[in-house]
Amino acid sequence: ACWPHGRTGGRHREHPAAQLFRVHLLCLLSPVHSVNLLVKMLPEQRAWRKFAGLRCQSRVPDVRRLHEFRGRVR
Repeated sequence: ACWPHGRTGGRHREHPAAQLFRVHLLCLLSPVHSVNLLVKMLPEQRAWRKFAGLRCQSRVPDVRRLHEFRGRVR
């Protein structure tokens, strides 16, 4: 189990692992192949946010969160 199930006292997980995984899939499926550019374009691309399960336009994961996720998944 990579992610703790209970409260850890650390930062609140804003995005579940499934959403972060889908954002990474968008790097492969969309014409944007850079995570930095993808994060910049996510607020204006409604279909991409819907695919990733991101409901709020202003609460997209940042590049740091995606990097931490990649580090945990390997």
